Amino acid sequence: MRDRDGALPKICAHCVNHQGERLERQLERALAHERMIRERLLACRESESRAQTKLEEANKKVVSALASRGALAVRLVEAAERSRDHGCAAQRLAVDEYVVRWAENHRQEERRRDFW
Repeated sequence: MRDRDGALPKICAHCVNHQGERLERQLERALAHERMIRERLLACRESESRAQTKLEEANKKVVSALASRGALAVRLVEAAERSRDHGCAAQRLAVDEYVVRWAENHRQEERRRDFW
């Protein structure tokens, strides 16, 4: 307690060492700790939200890129089917097993999308 003129009295070494045992000090530490935890939790939630947004944007780009690649494969395969006697590099690419598989997967995906 403060004395009459407002100065804090000197505390002996034993009392200074044990001030943390007072209920008021324990409550202050608990409240400060709770405040710190709440601030960090809020920061974590904001960081998670930003990460989720970035993940969703990246997934949209991946889906778009794959759809574009599939559509290109379909166009290439269809063009090759229309002129089978043409022997250019694009024709050889259009009959490549990998490109044909991409085109077929894209066609199946479009059919599923149209169905639903």
